Formats: sequence, C-alpha cells, structure tokens
Amino acid sequence: LLYSRGLLIDLLIKSNVSRYAEFKNITRILAFREGRVEQVPCSRADVFNSKQLTMVEKRMLMKFLTFCMEYEKHPDEYKAYEEITFSEYLKTQKLTPNLRYFVLHSIAMTSETACNTIDGLKATKNFLRCLGRYGNTPFLFPLYGQGELPQCFC
Repeated sequence: LLYSRGLLIDLLIKSNVSRYAEFKNITRILAFREGRVEQVPCSRADVFNSKQLTMVEKRMLMKFLTFCMEYEKHPDEYKAYEEITFSEYLKTQKLTPNLRYFVLHSIAMTSETACNTIDGLKATKNFLRCLGRYGNTPFLFPLYGQGELPQCFC
C-alpha cells in the first residue's frame, strides 16, 4: 500500500511514470476487534455516519484528529508526554478504548509499546494529510501488483 501523498506517488507523478501503471484506491479500512470486523471511520463523513461510535465518541474523535493535523502549533499540549508511548498519551487525552484502538492500530498504525508520542502524532498527521486525494482512504495500490513499479521506471 502506498500513501496517496507519499514520496513515491509524488515521484511517479512528477516523472510521468504514473502513465504506465494503473492504481486503485483502497475503498475502506477494516479492523478486527473483539471477534468482529469493523470499518474504521477515516474521513469526516465516515465519522459522522458511523453506527459503531456514540455521538460523544464522534465529537472526541473529531476533536483529537483536528488537533493531530496541527499539533506542532500547540506544543504545550504534548510536550509533557513526549517520553511516554503513544498508547499512554491517548489514555491521557481521555479517548475511549474504542477510539484508542482505532487511532492506534488503524489510523496511526503503530505499536502499543514501541511508538512514542511524537512518532504517533506524526503518523496520525500523515494518515490524515493523505485522506481525500484519490478517495475516502489515504492508500493506493498498483492494480497489477508491486512488480509493475520497476517496470514502469524501465
């Protein structure tokens, strides 16, 4: 999977190599949680149309994601938590376990133990920055597989 605003996609577009390959966007992101497969709300529309989140959770998630998009402008809100894991930081933000799971595993795509707060915020911001370029999710994939990419450059 490639981020839609990632360096490789930008290189493919700038070099016109993208003309030789077909890409498809991922239509939705799913998470396996408590024995069920659930759709992860990614965009603003997904969040507010989601039936698995309460109204309070929707508001909390939107507030947190909005903060993540401009976290560099508000260092006082995360500087004290730089040394702890992103998972612990999410707990300090009073997110519900449901929201913490979605943010940690499906949006930031980080580990519960190995990722610090800054890396988690960067990963979340990158995910959000890539949303909406080619669809409702931030990911693209080469239609005929990763082997197409070296062939296109040739």
